Amino acid sequence: MVDIVKKICRQHRTWFVVLLGAYATASASYTQFGFSIAEGKYIFFFALFLLLCFALNRAVAVKTRRVQLAGGLLAFLFGTFTVLGTALHADDSLAVFGTSAHAVFTCFAQIVGLSVMFYALLVPLLDCILKSDLTASRGERRYFTANKSSFLLIWAFIFLCWLPYLLAYYPGNFSQDSFRQLSYVIGGYPLDAGHPLIHTAYLGLFGKLGMAMGSLNHGMALYSLSQMLLLSAAFAYTLGRLCRLGVKPSLRVALLLFFALFPVNAAYSVTGWKDILFGALGLLLTVMVFEAVHDPKGYLASKRNIVMTIVVMVLFALYRNNGFHALLIFLPFFFFAFRKQLRATLTIVGSVAAALVLYNVLVFSVFKVPPSPPYHALSIPLQQIARTVRDHRDTMTQQQLDTINELLPVDEIGDLYKPGLSDPIKWVMNVEAYEQNKLRYLKLWAELGVRYPGTYIESFMCLNYGYWYPSTSRWVISARVLEDRIEFPYAEYPLARHSLWPAAETFLARFGAVKLASLPPLSLLYGTGIQFWVLLFSMAVIWVKRRRCWLPFVPSLALWLTTIASPVCAEYRYIYMLVLTAPVCLIMALTLSKKPDEAPDEPVGTEEPAAQPNLPPEA
Repeated sequence: MVDIVKKICRQHRTWFVVLLGAYATASASYTQFGFSIAEGKYIFFFALFLLLCFALNRAVAVKTRRVQLAGGLLAFLFGTFTVLGTALHADDSLAVFGTSAHAVFTCFAQIVGLSVMFYALLVPLLDCILKSDLTASRGERRYFTANKSSFLLIWAFIFLCWLPYLLAYYPGNFSQDSFRQLSYVIGGYPLDAGHPLIHTAYLGLFGKLGMAMGSLNHGMALYSLSQMLLLSAAFAYTLGRLCRLGVKPSLRVALLLFFALFPVNAAYSVTGWKDILFGALGLLLTVMVFEAVHDPKGYLASKRNIVMTIVVMVLFALYRNNGFHALLIFLPFFFFAFRKQLRATLTIVGSVAAALVLYNVLVFSVFKVPPSPPYHALSIPLQQIARTVRDHRDTMTQQQLDTINELLPVDEIGDLYKPGLSDPIKWVMNVEAYEQNKLRYLKLWAELGVRYPGTYIESFMCLNYGYWYPSTSRWVISARVLEDRIEFPYAEYPLARHSLWPAAETFLARFGAVKLASLPPLSLLYGTGIQFWVLLFSMAVIWVKRRRCWLPFVPSLALWLTTIASPVCAEYRYIYMLVLTAPVCLIMALTLSKKPDEAPDEPVGTEEPAAQPNLPPEA
């Protein structure tokens, strides 16, 4: 009897695994999303169980080892992100998983179950992509090309699609940050490096122009118009370069529609934030790196390409403060990838470094601009200290509390602390006390971290889970002019909403981005975590196809790393660059042809630029 059972198990072990995995996944899904079999929803559970059996059977049948490994790793990451992110989003805490052994087991079971579900979806999808050929043929490259006529036509099309937003929101959308930057230039407020000076100068230029015209509204409308032109030009340029890289017209048309019709792009084109053009610069840098990886010798032999790359890198570093840190992460990878083109690579890296050093000397030494206040870089440690005081004040020593009180008002921390926003804590920090004894407070922070590691981890994750958990979002668009949020010094030059098309403004308020963000299928596009998932999936596709094309992903991943240390848990504009680069990276990953298993690695620069984009191994 035992031998018969063993034989049956050996013959049907795949189906045993499938059935067990499907049941675990269905149960985890119901628990994770708040359902219960006891509620009488047997029919839905049974339907989900059958679907998972079918999907999991297909996934297990895939024989390609790389597909199985990539799908399994992604599935585990996505399952873990979902379970942890759901808990943090609901309670700003992971305490529910540590209340009992049953809670720990439930957490583990949910991660396993959802990982199996993602595995059943991802493995067949990766296998299908591996067997597909999405590279454009030579005949397809005659349409929607990279020539000047196509560029101008696409540029005009995108601009015209956005024009109703300028008329509806005239003179544009301007928040508290915008008014503060204007105050630096036209209000006589003391300047500091808290906001990038290059964007402050750009915004202030049109503020000065508006004052000269007698209307700040007209000046800011010209700012919005110029930003629309620059952003739409960057999108048109991107589409042209993707044509040269062998992307099919259908994929480029889909990307064009995303650029032109996605409401966030249109609304952001008339919004006075540094994040908008920074996103465009990140997109251009990503596309340029894809071109350089595709044809290193050809790209780096062109003086025009070298100059454009230098300019984009420098602006990328200057247009947002964390852009500088992202570039510092990226440059060593860039140098290593193109070390065989040493002269051109040294020219680019050396010129960028020299330009940034000169900029800092001019700004901080010659023009004596004060540096950014230190609390901008201390969001994570300040939040960790504040959460520790809120949760463990009774077990802390009086000396620790007294030291913290020199830096933060201990009695007010309970009311000020917001798990996903560090601003209330940052604004009450005693900067003078911190500057006088940094080492003392750093030692206290480390001491509390050793004693309360769980609290520190929770505080850190509460401040960034929105950037790796897709079902999280805060506000996305500020379609207002917040002139009442800051004391603006020029009452004779008011800046206020004066819609030139009130009907369009009403329509956008009722059916625009805010409304679309509430629809379940589209809501993911308005979340702040799906972009990171798309990047991870794109990298998995690259690895499955045996391509060594990691370099173009580094700027986006570097920015993501700096963003998880930001003061807000889910700020859409902070990751707007990823909103633009993630679909481009996905399209390029899909376009790459699979490298034959038996073929040796290709040497750098052997691909024809006009042929299918087989990227070289060095990058």
